Amino acid sequence: MPNAKNACPFCDKERFAHQIAFENKHFYVLIARSFLTPGHVMIVPKRHRADLNAITKDSESALFRTLNKVIYKLQATFGAEGFNILTNIGRPAGQTIPHFHIHVIPRSRKEKNNPLKLIFNPGSRHGSKPSRLDVVRIVKRIKRAKV
Repeated sequence: MPNAKNACPFCDKERFAHQIAFENKHFYVLIARSFLTPGHVMIVPKRHRADLNAITKDSESALFRTLNKVIYKLQATFGAEGFNILTNIGRPAGQTIPHFHIHVIPRSRKEKNNPLKLIFNPGSRHGSKPSRLDVVRIVKRIKRAKV
């Protein structure tokens, strides 16, 4: 992998260490920097993988175990009633970081606006990014969730 630290933000752990809610052998679970709902996380392979096709068979099963754990933690932490699970593979689909990752977005019937409208209209996101302190607080809440 040619100098991935410079090319890929997910290959430089120092850049996102404060966003790690938990991790296992294969994946980091990170609070999304521009989250759509509180608890919006990304499951990111520890090894650089451009897209889903590059995930190893061993990692495929670990991915679904990780996804299940994320869902239980977000239900326990935020009382999520549903989830959007999505990924963008390739620039035409909206992939902006060339490192495969899956977004897990907790949902609730109490939401006033549908944040997914923003996902499918590139460039239409509004509002400010959460502060580093907000991200750290959410990470701590998820880490405390007993699952």
